[in-house]
Amino acid sequence: MASIKVTNQSNKETPLIGKVVTRICRIINIVGLVILALMTLFILVDVFGRYFFNRPIAGSYDSVQLMMTVLVSFALAYTAVRKGHIKINWLISLFPSRVQSVINSITSFLCLGISAVITWQVVLQAESLKLQGATPALLQIPIYPFLYAIAFGSALLCLVFIYNFFEHLIRAIKGAGWLLSTGSLLLIILVLFLFAVLIWEPGLLTEVNPNTVVIISLCLLVVLLFSGMPVALALASAGFLGLFYLVGADKALQILGNVPYTTTTQYILAVVPLFLFMSALMQQSGIAQAVYLAATSWFGRLPGSLALSSVVACAFNSASNVSSQSNAATVGTVALPQMVKNNYNSGLAVGSIAAGGSITILIPPSIGLIVYAIFTETSIGRLFLASLIPAVLCSVFFVLYVLIAGSINRNLAPKSRVPSGIIGFIILLPLGVLITPLAGIYGGIFTPTEAAATAAIIAFIMAVVWAPVWGRSVFSVLKNSLLQAVHTTSMIALVLIGAIIFSYFLSMSRMPSTLVSSIAGLSMPPIALLLLIFVVYIILGCLIEPLTLIVFSLPILFPLIVALGFDPIWFGVILMLLVGIAMLLPPARVNLRVAQAATPGYPLKGIMTGIIPFVVLMVIVLFMLVRFPQLALWLPNLMR
Repeated sequence: MASIKVTNQSNKETPLIGKVVTRICRIINIVGLVILALMTLFILVDVFGRYFFNRPIAGSYDSVQLMMTVLVSFALAYTAVRKGHIKINWLISLFPSRVQSVINSITSFLCLGISAVITWQVVLQAESLKLQGATPALLQIPIYPFLYAIAFGSALLCLVFIYNFFEHLIRAIKGAGWLLSTGSLLLIILVLFLFAVLIWEPGLLTEVNPNTVVIISLCLLVVLLFSGMPVALALASAGFLGLFYLVGADKALQILGNVPYTTTTQYILAVVPLFLFMSALMQQSGIAQAVYLAATSWFGRLPGSLALSSVVACAFNSASNVSSQSNAATVGTVALPQMVKNNYNSGLAVGSIAAGGSITILIPPSIGLIVYAIFTETSIGRLFLASLIPAVLCSVFFVLYVLIAGSINRNLAPKSRVPSGIIGFIILLPLGVLITPLAGIYGGIFTPTEAAATAAIIAFIMAVVWAPVWGRSVFSVLKNSLLQAVHTTSMIALVLIGAIIFSYFLSMSRMPSTLVSSIAGLSMPPIALLLLIFVVYIILGCLIEPLTLIVFSLPILFPLIVALGFDPIWFGVILMLLVGIAMLLPPARVNLRVAQAATPGYPLKGIMTGIIPFVVLMVIVLFMLVRFPQLALWLPNLMR
């Protein structure tokens, strides 16, 4: 779901201290890469030992949980160096560069503050567990070294934020007159002073109603998010301040110290790096790009063949791709230049790629579905099955639209010459990666984590065979895939940590239960409330990055959905569809921007009309799911 393509600064522009920080973080990050590779093999050996020799590895679950803790912790800082943590930048990008630097210096210092407090509290937790001699359930090894690993990773993150703070501060005052420089410094000091007052003078809000504290925290969260602060730390900061006033400093600090370990040691979280590793192998080896060429060989004689092949390639690649943006970018780099060359209408060309990418969020193993399952404690296997029929409906509707539009108006998609031949079978490779783990989950052979490890191994075998054909080194494919998977995992894990801290605050404020009681008193029919929720999600989805929207909204709205009697599995599919629609709409237009980036000659203004039919088709599928819930629930109900 989140964009995983990052841009590094040129070494010529990076001062010595920046190079030192980057080098330290890069070396530590290597540990995370090694752990992911070992964890994949470890889980596979455990599966083989259990099912073929009846000799599972003792304490395998605990081992995977502890490996996940180290993997995430040691990758946090380098992910920050590579600008990999999710931010909402579109608003501050509208300001002059000097104003952006002032804002970024403030958010960097706030990030440093919350990260330092987390580091401090995790160290205290480690010391406490060391005295208690705590160990996992089955492994007789102490837990406290793994909390020290979290503290070490968080401390490295603090080092990155210190560098970022001074970097942005220097940019803010460099070359400015004394009046502007002084004003920038005073503004930074004022904002930081206000935050310090909130922490050190809790008596200021002792008489404030808890509902007011909730409103203040929500407003603060919105300000932090749209100021470009990393989403995870914005959630953690707003949640911590809210807890600070609701339950006191001691309890708030205890939660801040507990959540990083309890979050990263969830066994189900291991599906994230394993599926990401699978997806990265398919992209880095060239298989994902070759799927588009295979689709053109299948559909090359049909009207609108290149746009049609884009939709089909996105749909098939979704089976081995966890992110809508990365899927759209992968197909776009191959497909869009071809459509430009053949004079395709810009709306149809970019729209087919962007809309095809949006299907990814519905097709297993979508990161959106995984995060929803983790956050709401619903079955990943049932959620995967529930999304299949709606995803197929969207794909079929898109294909039919492109066929009809290309047949009626040949100017939209002029006839083009496309290759044909034996490469057509490549289109089936992503399905091969997906079918085995899904069948294993459905048949009770694999847990979701074991299924993800199996899929990663299958993808690796395919990558080893295909990478030389595509002219790529197997070693570079493996290295880049591990790097991509580990960085995205650390980003997602940090977002989950921040979201769980924020959800603790909402839970203790009783806001979700108050909201449910208030809405119940309105005597509105559930379907009317559901439609209202749809509108809210689409509006927010136009402004907020998809993963942020999911983790931000679920603590508030999920209890309401359950109270209204809607099935959590069904709503998970609905939510993914809503997010997919929002990713195509302004002002953020996430998938449109990713797809259009492959050929900058296509202006966004000229493609908005072309995306409308795809949005309408997704809305039709949405209301089909509302009218006929069994479209989503029939397959998962077969698992009972």
